[in-house]
Amino acid sequence: MRFRACLAAFLALPLSAAYAQSSAPKTSLAQFSDDLQALSAQVLPTVVRITAQVYVGDHEDNSAINPTASTGGSTNLPDTGLVTAGTAQGSGVLVSADGYILTNAHVIAGSARLRAEVRLLSGKQRSLPVTRVGLDEDTDLAVLKAEPPEGEEFAFLDIAHPPSAHQGQIAVAFGSPFGFERSVTMGIVSAVRRQSSPDDPRLWIQTDAAVNPGNSGGPLVDVRGGLIGINTLIYSESGGNEGIALAIPVETARSVYNAIRKDGHVTRSTFSVTTHALSRDLTRGLGLTGTQGVLVEDVWPAGSGERAGILPGDIVQEVNGKKITSIINYAQTVAALEPKKAVPVTILRGDKTLALKVEPDRAGSRARSLTSDISFGRNLIPRLEIFGITVDPDTPNEWNPIRSPQGVLVVARSSALRVAESSLRPHDVIHAVNGRPVISIESLRRELAQVPNREAVVLQIERDGNLSYVVVPPA
Repeated sequence: MRFRACLAAFLALPLSAAYAQSSAPKTSLAQFSDDLQALSAQVLPTVVRITAQVYVGDHEDNSAINPTASTGGSTNLPDTGLVTAGTAQGSGVLVSADGYILTNAHVIAGSARLRAEVRLLSGKQRSLPVTRVGLDEDTDLAVLKAEPPEGEEFAFLDIAHPPSAHQGQIAVAFGSPFGFERSVTMGIVSAVRRQSSPDDPRLWIQTDAAVNPGNSGGPLVDVRGGLIGINTLIYSESGGNEGIALAIPVETARSVYNAIRKDGHVTRSTFSVTTHALSRDLTRGLGLTGTQGVLVEDVWPAGSGERAGILPGDIVQEVNGKKITSIINYAQTVAALEPKKAVPVTILRGDKTLALKVEPDRAGSRARSLTSDISFGRNLIPRLEIFGITVDPDTPNEWNPIRSPQGVLVVARSSALRVAESSLRPHDVIHAVNGRPVISIESLRRELAQVPNREAVVLQIERDGNLSYVVVPPA
């Protein structure tokens, strides 16, 4: 017993000494810890947890799906005849005092009944309904709006004059990973201007701050609490954090936010061609003589590139007087052009340099803009678990050229329970059901009604200009 008492006294000495020195000057490490606590307290009121309900259809059609087993609960909605299939979760950040929220487009795409868990300046926590202002799938960004309760205010992060990210600086990520709301993790900025692949023109901030599912849409900030990015992607073989996360730079987020607040969408131009980054192997293998520019892989039918005479295999070297040196500056240069206003374009075809005039098409899609306007009664197809719109004469011009002038364009998926995501994707066009043509939402519903729930459905679809058949399992 005496030995145990001495041991206890010995073990207690360092702790007692630490408490005795509490009045001594703080170490740099202690000050750093205090600063991180203050930073968290400053930023957390601006972070929101976004929840959204997703739907699969009416009770009868989905009796075999058992959404309760898949999601842990279901809610009947008598007014629509729908069953809640599950709750999608993500994060967001307040960027204005009047309740505008930035998040990822993939957090809210195809979802409904959006709500945001917010903490008001008064310290109260509330679940508030939010409305969609607009989304931009090209950058995976969306803007939402929440109304503050009467007499209350929102904290927010400034997006008008944000700082830029720098390699090596400390970065702090906020969000609700796996539903654990208002979590904080820390790391460094591993790289800036990172591309996920050589042919992807988007630029990212890479960080090793722990980011997991549910962090999407949350803020990445510097040690002063300045917004530097929106957490979006993780590179992982396990599905969880492995030290590589990508965030959308705040410069991109600010540009998209301002455009959506002004017009409800982002306006870009396109030459209606598919491009590929030039590489040494590609240049050698195809016998190309040029090393500067981007290679044209495909030219969309009836698009501005085809009208101007661009062909697959051409190398775009200059656009509107600007030299093209990479996929990145090609995409940025073309996107900034005024739609329908012809510009000079220099291309290399074999060993010949050609000067063309290209009148850019307006980029963006009808499908993207309508995701905020879809209604259950008009656009939901329960059997296929999608929201769709009828193809009309304007659809090919507002989106990608479509081979057939009729069909149903898939705007968004309503769930991912029974119909595999690889079967039907946003931007697919449904042309036939079991060999019978589809010309509208109404005809699609009629044809699906002819197929008993116990039987599979064979769809003819168009994806990226190619026709194929997909089999949807029995309902």
